[in-house]
Amino acid sequence: MKKNIALLLGLVLGLGFVSCSSDDDDDEYTNGEGKYLAEMLTTRYDWKDGKRSDEGVPYQITRYDKEGRTISFEFLYDGWRRDFTYDENGDKKEEIFYDENNNITSTYKYEYNYVDSYMVRYCYNWKNQLVKTEKSEYSNNEQRIRFTEIIDSIGKVYGQVCTYSYSGNTITTNVTLLDGSFLQKIVHEVDSHGNVTKTTSTSRDGQTATVEYVNEYDSQGRIQKRTSHSDETRGYTEYTYNDDGTVKKTHTVNVYNPTPGVSNVERKEECDLEYTYKYKKK
Repeated sequence: MKKNIALLLGLVLGLGFVSCSSDDDDDEYTNGEGKYLAEMLTTRYDWKDGKRSDEGVPYQITRYDKEGRTISFEFLYDGWRRDFTYDENGDKKEEIFYDENNNITSTYKYEYNYVDSYMVRYCYNWKNQLVKTEKSEYSNNEQRIRFTEIIDSIGKVYGQVCTYSYSGNTITTNVTLLDGSFLQKIVHEVDSHGNVTKTTSTSRDGQTATVEYVNEYDSQGRIQKRTSHSDETRGYTEYTYNDDGTVKKTHTVNVYNPTPGVSNVERKEECDLEYTYKYKKK
């Protein structure tokens, strides 16, 4: 699933033959003409006993390049970071992992091979050893119909195959081992906005799990509230937006049912995530 951030706000002021730049033009927190989203900071506020914490905890920083591609995830809550670079085609070329001391812990490089209706991606480690091979196959209308993953670091017979089928508002994924042995079946039902309303998964031992969602939208088609329910948990997330359409805040409540043999009480988690956007001139 891909998620896009809309950048819509711009203002130019002028009078007669004299043009005056708004102070917002140099404000890194204000979007405008000739700018791009460079950074998004996520701050977390936890709730306890119905009260929100007074101070938020910096949670994550996501950085972008001028093309809107993610170039860094920095996980502030535990200190590690992932950086990305891209090739001339816009494909991810390299992925580097850093620990809390800014030391490189692992590096992966990617190569691609495009042939007709499928694409193969090869993943190599820092020793230039092939770690994983991924093959994505697409239909004529560019829907992915098959995804094959081979874990080369273990052996050519290790991996899995996901086969996708589409019917109306339903997407079905069948997961097998490379030899065809059944692993799992996942059925997603989606609404007219493309968001999931129900997910049913069936494992190889016949066990079935279902999660249902209720999505509420505003007049602009933006999601306002997403409620979920399963045998293990129930909860919801509410969304508020900035004037330019970017998400300003989410409020999430999750209630976890008692775990047999572990606990006989419910466990509740509640938090807010607030988003701060920074922009740069192109």
